Amino acid sequence: MARADRVGQRVRVGERAMALGGAIKSGGAGTIYRLPDAPDQVAKIYHPQIERGDYAHKIEAMLELAPRLPAREFGGQTITQIAWPQDKIFDRGGRFIGFAMPLLDMGSTEELELMLQARQARAAGLNPSLGVKMTLAANLASVISSLHRQKHYLVDLKPVNLRFYRDSLYIALLDCDGFSVQGRSRRFPAEQFTPDYLAPEFQGRGVKPGKGREQDLFALAVIVFRLLNFGIHPFTGKPRDDRVPTDIPARIRGWLYAYGRQPHPQLAPSPVSAHEAMPRELRDLFDRAFASTDRPSAAAWADALSVYARRDSGRIVVCSKNHGHQHFAGQPCGECARERVLAASRRHAGARRKERERRQQKVRQRVRQRTTAQARAAGNTARATGRRRPARPASRSGQAASAAAAGDNIRLFVVSVVVVTLVLMAAVSIRGCSTSDPSSRRTKANATAPVQQEVPSEPPTTLRQARASVPDESELEADIDATVAAVNSDDPERFRARLETLARRTLQHPRPRRSSVREYRDLMIGAARLPQADRRPGETMDRLKTRIEGLKSIVDDDPYAAMAAAEAGKWLLLLGERESAQHYYRQAVWADPTVADAWYGLGVTCINDDPDRTVALMTMAYATAEEVDGLQMRMLAAVYRLVGMRYTADDAPSLDALDERARALVEKLEAALFKP
Repeated sequence: MARADRVGQRVRVGERAMALGGAIKSGGAGTIYRLPDAPDQVAKIYHPQIERGDYAHKIEAMLELAPRLPAREFGGQTITQIAWPQDKIFDRGGRFIGFAMPLLDMGSTEELELMLQARQARAAGLNPSLGVKMTLAANLASVISSLHRQKHYLVDLKPVNLRFYRDSLYIALLDCDGFSVQGRSRRFPAEQFTPDYLAPEFQGRGVKPGKGREQDLFALAVIVFRLLNFGIHPFTGKPRDDRVPTDIPARIRGWLYAYGRQPHPQLAPSPVSAHEAMPRELRDLFDRAFASTDRPSAAAWADALSVYARRDSGRIVVCSKNHGHQHFAGQPCGECARERVLAASRRHAGARRKERERRQQKVRQRVRQRTTAQARAAGNTARATGRRRPARPASRSGQAASAAAAGDNIRLFVVSVVVVTLVLMAAVSIRGCSTSDPSSRRTKANATAPVQQEVPSEPPTTLRQARASVPDESELEADIDATVAAVNSDDPERFRARLETLARRTLQHPRPRRSSVREYRDLMIGAARLPQADRRPGETMDRLKTRIEGLKSIVDDDPYAAMAAAEAGKWLLLLGERESAQHYYRQAVWADPTVADAWYGLGVTCINDDPDRTVALMTMAYATAEEVDGLQMRMLAAVYRLVGMRYTADDAPSLDALDERARALVEKLEAALFKP
């Protein structure tokens, strides 16, 4: 039965008869529906093609051995910490089709992923201080400890799968039917895991049933380390020799942990890491987690972190030099040290930029001098020809010869100007190719090689780029609204003015850093070389999620990496994560309004709600493309036709029909703008 047809369907929840309400979210295994007769619960109904037999036994085991994580009260609201099954759900024929679970208020929670980078946390209105992160880490360890007491394991434990309440900072766990669950007579395994959070002993082998605890302890330590250390992954760093692998899973497999109390001989820590400003107690716990298999338990982490999380403990203090910073008592301020390193990088970038501009100015001067000399030579030739002309009227043959000579001189001058123009264009093109995002070649390969989240060795390209920050979501949305209004105004001059505004922004914004371009290129090239055979079930989704993590890392480190942002939006949209996709699309068109991919993808995100807005945004994609009917736009439309099959609702307009409207609109606008 299609998703839209289930609304209103009568089902039996435990012993109660109910009707399914509106759909909230749809995933790979099932769809979440509201239960109007039980407003504090929701229903997860498995898709018809899913084999439900094993799920029925698994849900039964989960009902019998539920973890002791009762709902909490905070500020007069009920805080659900885990969406654990509460009842089985059957259809009218008595067949098992899903389960009921507590309603988790998604509006008051955020992904833990947002707290890894201060910039994205502030953009979401969150406080990324050390005290807040420590509280989140302690609460996460406590929740996992409660699960482990019942011998339940998450296995695919990573920040993007975790949510927290903004006000209380309690952790909320979702998709519990994907956990490794211990029943009374058997264990139900977890099928999914993420290589960047997979323990060394499981890399390349997978997590065997019963080994989920060891995997959880490793992944928990990685998350805590990243929370306390500006999002830096513990297995990233600066290689000391060429033998060090570039991808995170390979480094984990080789136990290449760079932040231990004893320096690693092959991998140096990131220069902006704050691990040396951590207390010895925490560093010892990290060393055990990443350099041995004797990892601290979740309860040990909860005990250690909760001491630092308590305000009355005095373990975390406000920095005396910058009251916006916090650091561990008795330790230097890690944020101050990080800012000093970044400031030095910006100064170095400024010096390099000035030197580059000085060299470019010399090139421009030489080109102007050459052009002037060629024009002067052409003029002298014309004057000399005029002086040799006899005083008496010339014969017809003499007039023809003179006219031919003059024509040759004119052609010589025109050819000279064309040659100089081509030289200038080539110089600009070479400069653009050396600094622009290589994804302009439209590589559509899937990527799995993860991108390190350390700060690259190459500093930002310009001082302006280092100082600038991405506007908040409301400003980005207002900018998009202005563009949509200009497209829909039926006023070519208003549309022209909007295009000119966006063009000025393109010129004002710096290009992506070369290090970001290299990371994006490596991510794309690595995907094209993946072996297709011998893949295990679910591996494609793991690789896709790893690719998205890598793209996010590039954008978080370099806000002007527009193509990486557009690519991240595309894959997030494929996963059905509309709001996250819109965020990255907006950032892409802010960083570089000429990225047609971002305009087109942003339009697809609106197709279920506002088809007219979709047409306007697609029109901008065609307006910024090199050719309306060129290969770029044909490939783009084909890709989003496939993405749209996954995302578009059953009652939404056809993507092809909206695409045709956008083509007609852009041709109408361009005809009005460029009419003779």
